[in-house]
Amino acid sequence: MGFVSRNSSMKKRLIIIGIIVFAFAFGALLLAISLHINPLPQKNINKYDIKNTFKGSGTLAIFPDRVDEKDCINYYYWEREGIFDTDYQIYLACKYDSSTFESEVNRLKDIKCTYKSEEHTIKYNTEDYIFDAYETINNWDRGYEYALIDEAEHIIYYVHLEFINKDRVVFDHSLLPDNYAEHDMDFIDGYNMYAYKISESMYHIVE
Repeated sequence: MGFVSRNSSMKKRLIIIGIIVFAFAFGALLLAISLHINPLPQKNINKYDIKNTFKGSGTLAIFPDRVDEKDCINYYYWEREGIFDTDYQIYLACKYDSSTFESEVNRLKDIKCTYKSEEHTIKYNTEDYIFDAYETINNWDRGYEYALIDEAEHIIYYVHLEFINKDRVVFDHSLLPDNYAEHDMDFIDGYNMYAYKISESMYHIVE
């Protein structure tokens, strides 16, 4: 009887251990699923490396290659991979000294994209934003990419949005374009500097 009792006790302990292991594994799975559905944003400017990890529309030409921590006012990078598309919300605000501000504005003015000898240039928009803007994407397949120029404060706001409803935008909505469309997929009226028409219904997107 003593042997049976010890054997039964061992089985109970193994069952309890098994339940605990299963609970931890199930919890880890739920956490992984949760982070995939609602991934955490990156807000640390010291980890700014967006051009090497970005897989969305275009090349993020609007954004600077490097950002000095002292210039950064705010930084937010969020992406979520879907079945067909990846959602992006990228926001960077920098306050520069006079020289750096002028240099950065000149960089924005010169942005262009070339594919098979066809050149597209950045657009200068003085009508649809709270500040004058340089834009590479405007209302193209629910995508926007632009830089807002606050001359008075020497601040530049850099924005890239793909498939983001307005109520999910984390920064001040006054920085959105007046024509911000949540569900518009109009390829004809919108603009994408990175998009080159190769047939009546197909575009090549430079990445």
